[in-house]
Amino acid sequence: MKENYLDDAFKYFGFNERTKLSAPGSKTSRLTISQGELDYNDHRLYRKFVGMLKWIVPIRPDIAFSVKELARHLTSPTDEHMMRVKHVLKYLDGTKGYVFFVRPEVNIDTTQIGSTWEVHGYCDSDWAGCPSTRKSTTGFCIRLLGSPIAQGS
Repeated sequence: MKENYLDDAFKYFGFNERTKLSAPGSKTSRLTISQGELDYNDHRLYRKFVGMLKWIVPIRPDIAFSVKELARHLTSPTDEHMMRVKHVLKYLDGTKGYVFFVRPEVNIDTTQIGSTWEVHGYCDSDWAGCPSTRKSTTGFCIRLLGSPIAQGS
């Protein structure tokens, strides 16, 4: 990702707030379907914001849960959902310098032919966790030599 991608995106969307936050969501991050949908232009802007955030998730997995919750409401977002998008954007603005490092915790001795490569997989699920749609969420992380190489939700 180019260095000023977020600044360009903020400028494009007219996001001028400079309040920086330290968390991508609150402990009550789960969104519910509520009344009062956005008008056509704001709905379009919401979809563009969420689309931009989905492109950032592979290099910033710390926002993956928040973006997944926002993406669930692409068809009928409300003002509350737009406030949550702005919350994530404020978090990204405050943590632009964060970097996702992929480096192994173990050094491999290439002179040993029979050395083992440790692969660990972790997963978790939340069965029917969405209070309004009863949809489930599953997440996983694959680590090779102690370094995450794949994750998803």
